[in-house]
Amino acid sequence: MNPLVSILVPVYNTERYLARCLDTIVNQTYRNLQVVVVDDGSRDGSLAVARRCAGQYSFVEVVHQDNAGVATARNNLLAHMRGDYVIFIDSDDWIELNMVEFLVGKLDESGADVVTCGMVVGEKEVTADYTETLWDRRETVRRFLFHNELSGSLWNKLVKTSLLHNLRFDPRVSYGEDALFTWQYLQRIGSLLFTTRRLYHYRSNPESISRQAWTPSKQGSGHIVWTAITTDTATLWPQYLHIAQARFAIEDMWGIYHAAQADYKRDEHIRTRQQNIRAHLAEIRRSRLLDLPHFLFAILLAYAYPLAKLIAKTKNKIWRK
Repeated sequence: MNPLVSILVPVYNTERYLARCLDTIVNQTYRNLQVVVVDDGSRDGSLAVARRCAGQYSFVEVVHQDNAGVATARNNLLAHMRGDYVIFIDSDDWIELNMVEFLVGKLDESGADVVTCGMVVGEKEVTADYTETLWDRRETVRRFLFHNELSGSLWNKLVKTSLLHNLRFDPRVSYGEDALFTWQYLQRIGSLLFTTRRLYHYRSNPESISRQAWTPSKQGSGHIVWTAITTDTATLWPQYLHIAQARFAIEDMWGIYHAAQADYKRDEHIRTRQQNIRAHLAEIRRSRLLDLPHFLFAILLAYAYPLAKLIAKTKNKIWRK
């Protein structure tokens, strides 16, 4: 029999987009599905949209919880997961109708533990052309730490659920919780098949947490994520520590930039991030993760926050992430 695939969808105030998201999930060409929706205390009509869908499709389950944040919603989803394979889909996005079939086929064909796909922004047309590469655990970890083509996003990865035993999302983290979770299960893989087949449609939602004004406990929680990842790397992958330190510093660079755009005052949260950047400027240059203009901007953010605030407010395209 075909493996059961659990599709997990955390929902919070996405009534305008949820019907399209769910429609592309329930109409997948791959039919052996368990779809679980957890509504995280939405204040709009998201829960009603999800329940209408569940009323039409027996393989759709809807769970409602009081608002507790995305990490808690994802943990609730994991508690209801029954599939052999699992993928998370964001409720304001949508997917190609053959996405699950493609990913399951590639996972079975390659013998990998995880398979990825690519994405397009919004309505851009997808093509059938793609490349694929099989990476062992060491190469997967290295690529993850560079955090370019292989990121911590959950929505483009089909994963064997056996990798997720006893793993949970950190409820302290509201932004970047997916990267930390991905990092943890990547330590358990034998191999990952990286494909560029574009099957996922990402919506740039102005109401998502990544678009809100910067605060240490929301967008700034990426500092917690990369503290944990860098600490793990020092123990498990010391040969890649300079990459982890560089990426950590760059994440803090963008954190300071978004804080500056939000006119956030310089306090201990900003100073901590500035210290991290200053301590790892050499690692940033060694890793070549930034071009020269952005490297100079990192120095500016690390030493001259008031000036950085003036520059950030201009919203010059050079400095956009």
